[in-house]
Amino acid sequence: MMFGRAEKTATISMSYKSQADIAMGFRTVSRKSSEFYPFALGNLILGQIGLYGRLGKNVREEKVLAYYSFSSLVAKTHAGHIALYSGVNPKNVQAAIEGISDEIVRIQGEPIGEEELANGKRNAIGSLSISLDTSFERVGTIHEMEYYSLGGSRYFEEYEEKIDGVTAEDIRGEFSKYADASRIFMAVVGPLKEGEQLPQLENLLRSRKRNAA
Repeated sequence: MMFGRAEKTATISMSYKSQADIAMGFRTVSRKSSEFYPFALGNLILGQIGLYGRLGKNVREEKVLAYYSFSSLVAKTHAGHIALYSGVNPKNVQAAIEGISDEIVRIQGEPIGEEELANGKRNAIGSLSISLDTSFERVGTIHEMEYYSLGGSRYFEEYEEKIDGVTAEDIRGEFSKYADASRIFMAVVGPLKEGEQLPQLENLLRSRKRNAA
């Protein structure tokens, strides 16, 4: 295992793997935080809706750099995180890292359009309804409500109100604050060549942000 600058990048060579897997991530907020809702909606847009949101569309479909590319949000009692994952041909590692970085920079700086924002809200609210379809799913939702003290029976109404109240600027602001280049970590695992140099993620993100300005 090799670590990069300030131990923010780890590369693990596994010669038996046929593909390389990239994981990036940054800390966010707890489930009870009011900031959770912009992250929930932003994560859907970034890497979940449809064929995995912007990451799936731009990194996988349009640039054809990844077998899969998506993001996930985890929020617990004291903190949370957003992780971005991609599986790629080893020769595409650097280009995929650049493509993922572009989407991180984009959600921080480019205003989310009204249609994309509305689609995200419909998905978020609809997903909560679907989570009540089976007994197993209902138990999971009720457990989350009680464990994180989310308002009991008021939770469903309040969830819809809070999601509906999220603005494009709220999402941009939270991602700008928490997904700063200095706060993002990365790990790459796969059949990497000995001595292969990956881009310094923090420098890459700052460069992409300057170019996008």
